[in-house]
Parts: sequence; structure tokens; C-alpha cells
Amino acid sequence: MVELHGAHGYVIDQFFWSGTNRRDDRYGGATIAERSRFAAEVVAAVRAAVGPAFPAILRLSQWKPQSFGARLATTPNEMAQWLEPLVSAGAGIPHCSQRRFRGPEFPEVDGETGRNLAGWAKKLTGATTISVGEILGAFGG
Repeated sequence: MVELHGAHGYVIDQFFWSGTNRRDDRYGGATIAERSRFAAEVVAAVRAAVGPAFPAILRLSQWKPQSFGARLATTPNEMAQWLEPLVSAGAGIPHCSQRRFRGPEFPEVDGETGRNLAGWAKKLTGATTISVGEILGAFGG
């Protein structure tokens, strides 16, 4: 398998965020869909190199180590615009990192016990997902 790191400030992640992606070419833009073009092209190139049967994972996150409240997608619709092109390009398994993996990603939509980031990614794209995050309480967090 191969995993691309598209979270936590790494290069792919920098393209997703409007604050770090100030480009005025085809890799920039006002929307998350526009700013995801670079990642989709990287994923497609990797998919072409490894073939269709090889597991390809893309690590993603909405939060930043310096800003736990940061969100790339503020609604499920925005999240779909971000993730669907990446899955279509060949990221067969979104690896969803969030600070509190048991917490709801959009509590305003499905409540305090709603889906986490991986749950929404699966619902929106149909892809198999990986959920990871800090387990608070168990380690004194």
C-alpha cells in the first residue's frame, strides 16, 4: 500500500487551506474544490504508477496542530466538494485524522453523537475510511 500525507501542514495540506494557498493559477482558488486540484493530480499520478488494485490511502484532516478549531469544510456539502475529487482520482481510503476522533464533525447537522470525520467521509464518498485521533481521558489529555 501507499499513503500520501495530505494533513497537518505537509505540502498537499498547504494547498487545501485558503490561508496558505494564495496561488492565482489553476492550483489556487476561492473554493476547497479549486484548492484540491493539486492533491487530486498527485493522487491520480500515484494511482497510475501503482495500478488500480494497489491500496492507496490519503491522510486528511480539518484541524491544525496550532489551531484545533480550524475547519476546511464547514458543511457536509463543502466536505463533499473536497473529498469526492480525491476519491475519484484514486484515493481509495481516506485516512481521517481529527483531534477527538469520537467527536462529531458536524454536530450542528447530526448532533453531539453524530458522525466523526471518517463517518462523514464514508457517507459522502462511499469509500472505506480510517479514523484516527487523540483518545482523551485515557492518557490524561
